[in-house]
Amino acid sequence: MSKAKFASLFPMSLVRLLHAFLRRLPLMKAFTIHCEWDDVAKVWYVSESDVPGLVGEAPTVEEMNDLLRKRIPELLALNCPQNFKQEREVPWELVAKGQDSVALASS
Repeated sequence: MSKAKFASLFPMSLVRLLHAFLRRLPLMKAFTIHCEWDDVAKVWYVSESDVPGLVGEAPTVEEMNDLLRKRIPELLALNCPQNFKQEREVPWELVAKGQDSVALASS
């Protein structure tokens, strides 16, 4: 949309007010949770996290995801109540690292 078209749709005073408001909003950084596969225990475990106090293990990545969806809000409410009073949701990403091998086809 061109600036002229945009300006014709909204009064410039409203645009300036909205722009000033949006500049003051803090950008919510996504929490990063690193999980690794424990081949002996056969579980995924939290190896590193931005969420204070987060630990956990699960047999599949899907179950780890479900576990994190429950624990992240609980831990943020417990450990950082002032930081997240106004938030309805927080972004997070799961980084899963595992190692495996595969047999090559014989020629």
